[in-house]
Amino acid sequence: MKRWIRASFDFIFRENLWKSVVLLMTIILITGAVFFTWNYPESKRTEFIVTAKEFKKNKINKDLTLTDEVVSESTKEDYLKKFKAFRAKMPKAEWNLTEKTLTDAEYDKALDNYYESYDLLSYWYGTGIINSMPSPPSKTKSLPYSMKKFMTNVINAQEIDTTDYDALITLIDKMEHFYSLSDKASSDTLFVKKFEDILSKSKNLTIDEMKSVEKLHLGITKTPLVFSMKKYNSVNERQSELFGLYEAAANGDITSERFVQLDSIAKRLRVKDTIRDTVTVLKVLKRVMEVDFSKLKEKGETGYDLETVCIDDFFKSGRYKYTKEDVIDKFNKYIGLYEKKLEAANLEKRARDILREENREDA
Repeated sequence: MKRWIRASFDFIFRENLWKSVVLLMTIILITGAVFFTWNYPESKRTEFIVTAKEFKKNKINKDLTLTDEVVSESTKEDYLKKFKAFRAKMPKAEWNLTEKTLTDAEYDKALDNYYESYDLLSYWYGTGIINSMPSPPSKTKSLPYSMKKFMTNVINAQEIDTTDYDALITLIDKMEHFYSLSDKASSDTLFVKKFEDILSKSKNLTIDEMKSVEKLHLGITKTPLVFSMKKYNSVNERQSELFGLYEAAANGDITSERFVQLDSIAKRLRVKDTIRDTVTVLKVLKRVMEVDFSKLKEKGETGYDLETVCIDDFFKSGRYKYTKEDVIDKFNKYIGLYEKKLEAANLEKRARDILREENREDA
């Protein structure tokens, strides 16, 4: 026993051990001094500016250091060359004006037409057929199919900076793509009526995604697309559903692997599940493209793996039965339940993480 106690004292009071203790204490003291010195000065207010985009939107960015600086590889000359080449394809369109001033003769004629129909309009207003009386004609007339107005509306909707020539060229590329699918008749009217809405919402939609959507759409409808204002569009083209797919692709990150999954689901629906209705299949694919669990993913968990497992489980596991009439409703129900279980699993994992952290602190 005495030998053990003596050995313990010898170990405790060894010179090397005390040197190590003193060294460790010195390191801690120096670290504390550096940390104190680093945090001693008072904080200064972050320098900031109100950016042009913030002023335009009347809303500040959460990141105070964010500026409006645009780094564009393309130049203004590159954009103008691209723009002029596209404008030359539509020489009859109005590219310079958004409204025009009526001549005295045109204005007088418009007034005559208004007053000629005034009694009839008053009668309709009195009987409740119309809710309000139209205003007299204005000296200036808006040009609804002005391509200048069209470009301004789309650029504003996408919040494209006027010096972001890469984004402007991308917009022209998308317009050229739609033009290639049209019959070229009344192109200005076609762009305003059919393409302005999707282009306004398609800032994040790439040309490759547009082509992949069209390929997927063609594989289901078996009908080539021809956008037209003069010719009758076949109901088999399912253009409304196509624009829905465009919008879904614009709002999500649709990779080539995801299009492979979409194609396999379409084939399964049409062949194994015998759902022949193209509208139903296209609406199912749009809903599949919209599945996004990014808000429920853990820190560092990226990619589309979680969504892929979820979607394949519903359509390929064989556990769920559906028909043409209820497939979308049942898929929505399944997604809702999957999200609830995913959220519960995240909470359970966090509880285990907290318990493990407490156990580590105790240890």
